Amino acid sequence: MDISRLKAQIVQPEDVAYIWDQVAPLLEKVKEHSEGEAEPDDFLEALTHGDMQLWIVTEDKEIIVALVTQVVAYPQKKILRLISLAGEDFNKFKHFLDMVQSFGIKQAALALSYGAEKDGRNFSLIGNLIT
Repeated sequence: MDISRLKAQIVQPEDVAYIWDQVAPLLEKVKEHSEGEAEPDDFLEALTHGDMQLWIVTEDKEIIVALVTQVVAYPQKKILRLISLAGEDFNKFKHFLDMVQSFGIKQAALALSYGAEKDGRNFSLIGNLIT
């Protein structure tokens, strides 16, 4: 895999609307695994107001992966939640996970939380961020 053709970035809230037509179809694919938790358009307002973050991975300028995150402040700590991850090849995304973790650390989040589905069963995983 030639990762030199890949680029990952966080999309600024004011730029989300410009690429939403490319991102929404990717996020739509996650809907069937979310147990009705959210539709892609449910994220749009929070993303454009900066309450959630949109990350994209591009390959030759085509968006191939979209990730929605949210910093959640609990009484004792902050957690960076990975809410939705969609795309064609997640192996390409894993090269950029350090970027997401660094963002969490800069936001004073102490853990990274994400849900996953395996064999039709849902489970949640929480990993600590190394600071």
